[in-house]
This record gives sequence, structure tokens and C-alpha cells, in this order.
Amino acid sequence: MTDLPESPRRRFPLEYIVVGVPILVALLHLVMIQSSSQTRWKGGGFGMYADPHPNSYRVVWLVGEDEDGEDVAFSLDPFDDRVRYKRIDAPSRRVALRVLHDIAEDSKNFPERTNAGAIRAQLETLRATEDKDEELQRVLKLLPLAEVRMRVTEISINEQYTALEATPIHEVAIP
Repeated sequence: MTDLPESPRRRFPLEYIVVGVPILVALLHLVMIQSSSQTRWKGGGFGMYADPHPNSYRVVWLVGEDEDGEDVAFSLDPFDDRVRYKRIDAPSRRVALRVLHDIAEDSKNFPERTNAGAIRAQLETLRATEDKDEELQRVLKLLPLAEVRMRVTEISINEQYTALEATPIHEVAIP
């Protein structure tokens, strides 16, 4: 039996994979920050190596009108400090407030991906039945009832470091 020479096999070197994956992630990050309202510091965090911290913070609000037609705003992220959701008796209502906060937390960095239907469903859960729970009634009076919108606002320090500026980044109507 004659030994045939082994054919040279082309291997895909591990070095290409090790270098290629971070480059691919960085390119994806660049595309995401250019095509959405995501900050450079979020997503892969590659901006932290190229940009100084933006001295900004995003806040997510539910805005609209109360039952008297007055403009109201309710902070979802950070969660409105007027509310003590742990004092609400009905577990489903506490969960609904927590889910609203979680949706807002995700919407802060990726506002285009906001699920308006999920926000509407949680608001309906909160208003579902009449309860004698005083804390829940207080929360319901703080929430907008009509023309409800979720608004993401970026709060930043101006270039002279003398004042705060609030800039709306994204707003979506809640059907």
C-alpha cells in the first residue's frame, strides 16, 4: 500500500476569529448609535473609550392630561418618588407598576423599541377595578388619563457647566 501525500488543509485560524469578533461588535455598535437614539456609552460601551462621559442622564415620563384636563407628568424611570408601590395591597397592581418601570428602563436607551401596547396594558391593569386601597388611589390620581404619551428626555449640563438642559429625545403616543 502506498502512502499518498496528505493534501494541505486550509484551516481558518483562531487568530482571525479572536480579532474579527471585537471588530464586528464595534462596527455593529457604530451602526446602532448612528441609526437610533442610543448613546455611545450604551450597547457595547465602545464610546467610553473614544468620548468623555456626556454628562447627561435620560428620564422616561408618562405625560398627558388628568381628569380635569390639566397637564401631568409621571416619572417612570427613575420611578416617581411620590409613589410607594410596596404599600399597594393588590399584588397585580404592584406588578403592573414594576412592569411599567421595567419597560421605561429599557426604553431609556432604546426608545424606538418602546412597546406602547404593553404600557397601555399595564395602565389598564392599574385602572381595572375600583379598590379601597388609598395608596393605589393616590397613584391613579398622579397618572395621566388622556392623550397619554411616553417621553424620553435627556438632561445634560451645558458646555459652560452653568445650567442643566432638558432635551426631548423621543416621544410615542400610548393608544
